[in-house]
Parts: sequence; structure tokens; C-alpha cells
Amino acid sequence: MGKRRRSVSRDRRPKKSKRLIQILENVEERLANLEKESRRRCRRLDSSSSNESRSPTASSGAPSPSSSMLEPPEQDTGFVERSDDLPQDVTLQAHCSTQATPTPASVHAPLSEDIVDILGRREPDDQQWGPPLHSDVVLRWEPILKSGLSETDAKALIHKHLPPENFTAMSAPRLNLVIERAVSNSHLLRDQKLSALQQQIAASLAAMSQLITAMLTDGGGGNRQHISLINDASRLLLNVLHEQTVARRGLLAINLSKDFQNVNQNIPLDSFLFGENLEERLKLSKDLEASGKILKAKEQKAPKAPGYAPPLNSRAPPRQQGNRRERSRFYHTIPTPRKQPIYSSRQPRRGTTRRTQ
Repeated sequence: MGKRRRSVSRDRRPKKSKRLIQILENVEERLANLEKESRRRCRRLDSSSSNESRSPTASSGAPSPSSSMLEPPEQDTGFVERSDDLPQDVTLQAHCSTQATPTPASVHAPLSEDIVDILGRREPDDQQWGPPLHSDVVLRWEPILKSGLSETDAKALIHKHLPPENFTAMSAPRLNLVIERAVSNSHLLRDQKLSALQQQIAASLAAMSQLITAMLTDGGGGNRQHISLINDASRLLLNVLHEQTVARRGLLAINLSKDFQNVNQNIPLDSFLFGENLEERLKLSKDLEASGKILKAKEQKAPKAPGYAPPLNSRAPPRQQGNRRERSRFYHTIPTPRKQPIYSSRQPRRGTTRRTQ
């Protein structure tokens, strides 16, 4: 019995080895097919990228025939080198990606019109710029734009360029004393800041007015282009000064009465914010209002027709025990003594029987 079992086990060994060999061969064939497919895909990607970007750099990077002859040919062994940590798909994708990396020439290659239509046209930049400024001027103006002038420099420039004698309205208007007393301190501080900005605008206008006056008084009349540029800048600054004055009026008038707002509408600008004759206009408006009340006829009310009025106490409310209890809390009632019955000698008391004689 033991000899037969040994012979059977020996016969099974070659069958198992054959099966293992067949399995290994199938695995090798599959790996070889996968490697061929990956190479084909990479070649397609390389060919498409080379067709799109044909440049001298790509031609210079191609291997020479002498170098290709010196290098040993690749042997297709049928095996694929793969690490134990990574799966086969990842290794194939990495191998293909290393071979199909885009070159700088292919990235910056121009696109065809149909692809541009698919991606969409680029919107043009609407911002427009003027001619360049001198570099030294830019170096000196840019810090002022970012951090501003110091307080001393600003005051010095304001005192240097004063408004002209024949155009005193080109300055920051002063606040009326009546409004100054009627407004809170916070509103006064805000108005003072806006007035300081107007003073700087007025100083810049004064400087430009001196320049344009000097150019116009020149013998030849000055450069027409320069006069036009200075005039345009001055007009814009005058508009800013006007808008600032209107804004100051509106911010202060919000905190005042509606009658004041109605009286001070569409006032021409002068040296004061609400006009020089503000007090006179307020008195005139009060007098007109009083005279209007006197002249206005009184409205006569139409007599009302007599109507039926139902009696108010036609029915008394029902009494409830709860009301009596609540009243007893506040009013102390004196208990009345009970009247004791008077018994005569003839009438016997209750609960007793007359004695029989």
C-alpha cells in the first residue's frame, strides 16, 4: 500500500510543474502586450507633440546616426521591470508621462483659429493710458501718492500759493456762525477736514493760474498745447472744489430742520458755505410764515348730524362672588351681632320640653 501512494505522488509532480510553466508564460505574454501598447501610446503622443511644435531646438535635440549606432539596441526580453510597492498601472503611466512631457516650444506654440473659437476670444483691456511721464518726476511723485505730504510741507505750499485778488471765490468757503452753533462737535470736525482738502485744491489752482497767466502775457501768446493742458487740469480741479462745497452743505443740512433746508436750496456759492446773508434769509422766511398764518382763513368745520346714542348704563354687569371676595381684601367689614330671641315664661325654649305639673 505504501509503495502505490509514493508512485501516485511522483506522477502528480510533473503535471503541477507544467501548469505553473503555462501560467508564467501567459503572464509574460500579457506583460509584453501591455508594454507594447504603452509604447504605442507614448509614440503617438510624441508624434503629435512634434508635429505641433517643429522648431530648431527639437531638431537639435534628436540623436545623430553615429550615436544611435554606438548605443546597444534595446532587447525585447518580454519582461517588465516593476517595483513591488507600486502597481503596474502606475509604473506604465509614469513611464509614458516621462516620455511625453511637453517642451517649452509646444507650450508657447500658436493655436489654430478653430481652437481659439472654442476657448473664446480674449477680452481687450478697457483701461487706456496717456503718454509716459519723466522717470525723475515719477520717482518724486510716487511716494507722495502712497504716503502723502507731511503737514508742514502741505501748510507751506498752501501759504505759498494764495488765491488771486480778482478771484477770491477760488478758495474754501467758511462756515456760518449760526450753523456752527447749531451743529454738534463731530459734524464740525468732519467739516473742518473737508475744508482743509478744499484749501489744498485752491492752492493748486492758484499755482496753475499763475502759470497760465504768465504764458498768456508772453509776447507770442505762449504754447497753445501747454495752455490747453493747464486749462483742462484747472477746470477739473474747479469742478472738484464745487462738488466738495455741495457735499459739505448736504452733510450739515441733514442735521437741521426741513424749513432751513427749503430756504437754502440753490444758493450761489460765495465766501461762506450757506451764503453771506443767511441770517437775513432766515428772518425773512419766519416773517413770511407768520404773515401767511394770519392771512390764512380758518377752516370751518361742518356741523355733525345728530345721531342716536345708546344709553351707556342700560344694563348693569352681573355680580360675581369673586368680586365680593376681592373687595373683602381691601375693605374691613365689622361683623353685626346676632339678635338673641327673647323667651317669655309661657314660651318654652327650643330643645326643652315644658314640665308637666
